[in-house]
Amino acid sequence: MAKPTYSHTVGDKPIWVFDNLCSKDEATSVFKGLEASAFRLNEVARPDTAEYKP
Repeated sequence: MAKPTYSHTVGDKPIWVFDNLCSKDEATSVFKGLEASAFRLNEVARPDTAEYKP
């Protein structure tokens, strides 16, 4: 199993950075998929849920 190159904690949430887990083409494919996803962080499901954005 790969070990993180770097780790940090923000608040009580751990963040791990792993280098070279996938090729540039695989990373590009994931990025494009997330960009084209149906729901984005700057959107809200309903007006009454807007105050609960992260």
